[in-house]
Amino acid sequence: MNFENIKTDSPEQILMDIREEKTTYADVFLTLFKNGVDKGKIFYRLKMNYFLPDPGQLIYTHFPHDTEWQLLHEPITLKEFQSFPFVRISFFKYNLSMHSHCKAVVESTDPEIRILLGFPSGSEKSLSFSTQLTFDDQDSTENYNSIPLKRYVRHEVLKKKSRLAIYVRPPKPGAYILSISVKRTQNEVAIATEASGSVDNRYEDVCEYGLMAKISPKACLPPFPHEDSGGYGQMEHAKRFNIRAVCRDATVRATQGTVELRFTNKDPSQPLPRLMGELKSTAFSEEAMKHCIVQRPLSNNKEFAFSIFLPDAGEYNLKVYANDPKRDGGTFFLVSALFFEGWKR
Repeated sequence: MNFENIKTDSPEQILMDIREEKTTYADVFLTLFKNGVDKGKIFYRLKMNYFLPDPGQLIYTHFPHDTEWQLLHEPITLKEFQSFPFVRISFFKYNLSMHSHCKAVVESTDPEIRILLGFPSGSEKSLSFSTQLTFDDQDSTENYNSIPLKRYVRHEVLKKKSRLAIYVRPPKPGAYILSISVKRTQNEVAIATEASGSVDNRYEDVCEYGLMAKISPKACLPPFPHEDSGGYGQMEHAKRFNIRAVCRDATVRATQGTVELRFTNKDPSQPLPRLMGELKSTAFSEEAMKHCIVQRPLSNNKEFAFSIFLPDAGEYNLKVYANDPKRDGGTFFLVSALFFEGWKR
């Protein structure tokens, strides 16, 4: 904003009036709504985070220069406050925590950056994460050489450690912005009945890191094998079909070039839905990948197996879809995504 030669009743004028104590926030609010509002267009939401907040959390978003008002045993300086990652109140709403990087800017000379966030044990069943990578430029560019930057970032939930692991491969040296979002997933009943209106199903931004890649262009790694979402592991629609993978990890290391994955129903008395797998690679065509996967039911349809035969060392992406013909017709839903690291036999 430019505060020179400002116009009357402009946003700049209002800010200057508040600063010079010529008006109050209450007067500004009254001015904004003096002509009334369209019914149904304004929503009020109570943010309980600001009622008796934890000083250790509030300090990430609000900095009192008077150290007594920080209410901390060890007050921090303005320089320390400015070094914090950009954290929103939603970060603490979901009880998240930082485990690997506690600074706003992550500088790295490695071709792949790994960032860990923590969450309460067991909450991986009710939380869904999303990540976005952009260049730190004026336009927040999301592509590099016509390849979406979302292919250079992936994330997975480490259930045993209650961690979210985010992997970033900067396609070239320079500055980037990594944004992390969270939403609360629907329960099994809501998903099965398509009653999405019972849950606020939108992602909320929780934190943001600046990344500074100090690497040689020759050291940059290729994009990950996924084409759309960079999330790996069990997907929200797995609840819809009440299925689970026998292998709980989202990253699978195929040391011999072959691996078998099995899926079962959480209720052994119920048969499995129809399952279908798609194997993708950046090095091989989609048609070639069709010959590298064998799909078959086992144990009287109590289990379903995917046998994977990787053609070469490299990285692969397996997406598993499910369908209940009586309920879904011909529509398949993504229930799991797995990341393969293949080694030569």
